[in-house]
Amino acid sequence: MKINELSISNFRGISKTRKLIFTKNSKPRSILIYGDNGTGKSSFLDAIEFIAQGTIQNRRTTSSGDWIYSSNSKVNYQSATKVWCKFDNGLCVEKDYVFDDNKLNIVTFKNEEEFNKNISIPSFCHAPLVLRRRDIIKFWDLDSIERMKIFIPFASPKNDVGFIPITEQEKIDRINKKRLKFKEKRNDLLQKICKEYNWDYEEEQLKDKNRLFLKIKKREHVRKLNNLRKTKSRKYRELRRLYRYYDVISGCNKSIKHIRKKYKALQEKKNGKFHDLKKIMEKISPEITKWFKNISPSSDCVDRIIVSVAKQTDISINFDVILTNGLEANPEKYFSEANRDLLALLLYFEFIYAKSFEGQNKVLILDDVFQSIDSTIRLNLVRYLLKRFNEWQFILTTHDKLWKEQLINLFRNHNSTLVQYEINRWSLLDGPQLAIGINNYDEKLKEVICNGDAVDISARAGYLLEYLCENLSVIIHSGVQRKKDDRYTIGDLWPGILKIMKRTPAKETFETLNDFIMNRNLIGAHYNEWAVSASKTESIEFGELVLRSYYSVFYKDKGNWINDKDEITGEEL
Repeated sequence: MKINELSISNFRGISKTRKLIFTKNSKPRSILIYGDNGTGKSSFLDAIEFIAQGTIQNRRTTSSGDWIYSSNSKVNYQSATKVWCKFDNGLCVEKDYVFDDNKLNIVTFKNEEEFNKNISIPSFCHAPLVLRRRDIIKFWDLDSIERMKIFIPFASPKNDVGFIPITEQEKIDRINKKRLKFKEKRNDLLQKICKEYNWDYEEEQLKDKNRLFLKIKKREHVRKLNNLRKTKSRKYRELRRLYRYYDVISGCNKSIKHIRKKYKALQEKKNGKFHDLKKIMEKISPEITKWFKNISPSSDCVDRIIVSVAKQTDISINFDVILTNGLEANPEKYFSEANRDLLALLLYFEFIYAKSFEGQNKVLILDDVFQSIDSTIRLNLVRYLLKRFNEWQFILTTHDKLWKEQLINLFRNHNSTLVQYEINRWSLLDGPQLAIGINNYDEKLKEVICNGDAVDISARAGYLLEYLCENLSVIIHSGVQRKKDDRYTIGDLWPGILKIMKRTPAKETFETLNDFIMNRNLIGAHYNEWAVSASKTESIEFGELVLRSYYSVFYKDKGNWINDKDEITGEEL
């Protein structure tokens, strides 16, 4: 099951309704969202995670501040906060945050069937759906004796019915939030009572409940608080409330202590728990070695990597790197940061891949997760993903323009269609401003041919022509010695390209284009009197010739360039 469409309103960093279409030629495709940091890219990913797994950034939260846009504004509580997703099997899921008896509640609709709670989709609950940069940092920050706790939520029988258990830290955070809320109420009320009794608040605040109430009873000359019910009813109600606050705070402290004690036992004992999880980790260990050696350029000295699960405790994960000289090494000390990140990512990826055979949907979301990895490793890692996960739907984000271009080319080279979005800007009032089709130079040229003037058409056609020359000169070896990240102009590249293309079935198209190439310089690239008065008809002809030349060497449906000039037919590919 893959995603066809997503619609979001008043959610996270998205104030107004925004839609993402994942389909091309009626089929669900991978998607790339490009934009600067802070422009709302992650809000789209959070929405998908919330629909699919019922969590936001791996937390099963019901707090309005976690997912209502600008929740400090009461106006936005009245706005329609909705996340809606349509899948390729016809399933439609919508989650709304609505007022009910003056309380905010989550309502889930599955194909219009209503549930007054946060319902997840079972086939998304067997493995992590979203990987973020901080997940990799967190993995290595954890001690080896507790690393497997990251995967424990996906080793529950409840996964089959669409439930991902919350972690012990989230349990503690929830209880602690309640504790702090009642502690604030207790302190406010205690301060008021101390003022009435003329007591030192700072001193009384340090006392436990029993000592404090013993002092209060002495002050009121009663043995029990109930004795104040008739004579001082207001005082009685205040003291009963204060007593309850102390009890709630004490209960929270006990619960936190119990959770920590239970978790500590997992860290210290081996009771054979999580057998199925251990089995998966042992199964993927050889695959991690294989792909690490295939991806990392500095892996020549590595013979194999052993993933040891539950070696120290039930939730421990250790890596043993066996070098080609027979020695063992600790990857945390031996590997560079890039190789450590690669190792952690491969563990996540292979775990997710293994879980697809247990029912996990073939959808993987990567939120700017490659940024700390060296360029060579990064490129090889994406090649691995496109090969290993070749039938999967990827949802990617990046803020790096060069990396965006590399991703687009990688998907094209692997005949994998990539729907592209760009966030132009973000504002508090309007949220992210989306534009579809990053680097769809041909589509942009077609649009301006219909709606633009002569200068606009020639400028856009010149842009596509530069893009064509930049790529085609490498493919057909046009005579200019090309190097990575070099920079050449059309004047440098065009003569060699034209010479070779004259010996192909596209000869006529490129020769005619050569007659019009001055339009790019005289009209599209510079201001002059002739450009301002240029004929639109001539510019349209130039634009259409560039499009024809482009489509003679670029597979429009596949989204990739020809591999060599023998594939050129003279017709649109």
